[in-house]
Parts: sequence; C-alpha cells; structure tokens
Amino acid sequence: MKKIEKEEKITSRIKDVLEKVIHRRKRLGLSQTDIANELEMTKSGYFKMETGKTKLDIRRLLELSEVLKVELEYFLKE
Repeated sequence: MKKIEKEEKITSRIKDVLEKVIHRRKRLGLSQTDIANELEMTKSGYFKMETGKTKLDIRRLLELSEVLKVELEYFLKE
C-alpha cells in the first residue's frame, strides 16, 4: 500500500471513530461541555479533539468509553 493511501485510510478511520463519539454523546443527551468536564479538560480542548484538530490518543478514547458508557470496541469496530 502506498504511503498516501495508508495515510488516507488512517484519516478515514479516525473520522469514523470521532463520528461514533459524537453520535454516542448526542444519543446520551450530553453536550461537549458535559464531556469536557467529565474528562477534566477545557471545552475548547474537547471541541478540538472531537473535530479532529488535535489528536485523540488511546488514553482519551478509553476515558471516553467510560464516560459514554460503551466498550472500547464500540469505537474501533467497523
């Protein structure tokens, strides 16, 4: 696989994960501020993470799975 194709695939997967985060947050009726408070981060920092402007690391994804009451696999399965 070419480097560009690999990067596009990774970018696509990250977008999929973030879409699941947003969907689950909204399904639970939680705001970005609610989640930011639960993660002990600023609303701005959370917004940037949720929109992909800053990287979502595995530690944050684990925390999100707890806050959003889903298993980690919920975000990772295709």
